[in-house]
Amino acid sequence: MTFFNQTRIQSLINETIRSYLKACLGVKSTSEVKRVYFFPIYTLCEFTEEKVVSQICARVKNKTPFVTLDVSNIEASGVTLVEFVDYILLHGAKQIKKPGNLLEII
Repeated sequence: MTFFNQTRIQSLINETIRSYLKACLGVKSTSEVKRVYFFPIYTLCEFTEEKVVSQICARVKNKTPFVTLDVSNIEASGVTLVEFVDYILLHGAKQIKKPGNLLEII
C-alpha cells in the first residue's frame, strides 16, 4: 500500500468519526472534541469470559447529557474502537478514570 493510499484511508476514518460524533453528540468541529468527557462500559465476553468494552458513555461538557455509544455501532461504521478512542483522545477529549470523578461529573 502506498503512502497516498494510507493517507486517504486515514482521512476517510477521520471523516467517519467526525460524522459519528456530530450525529451522536452534536459535536460540529474538531475543536469541540476538547469538551467531550467519556468513560467505557465493560462487559464479559460470553466466549472468552474476558472483560471487553461494550459501550462508551460520552457527553459534551455543559451541553448534553451522557449518551451511550454502542461499540457495535461504532465498528459498523467502519472504524475500530481503538481508532475511535485514539481520535477523540488526540483531539482533546477527556476520559473519566476515577469512580469518584465519575459521580461528580454525572
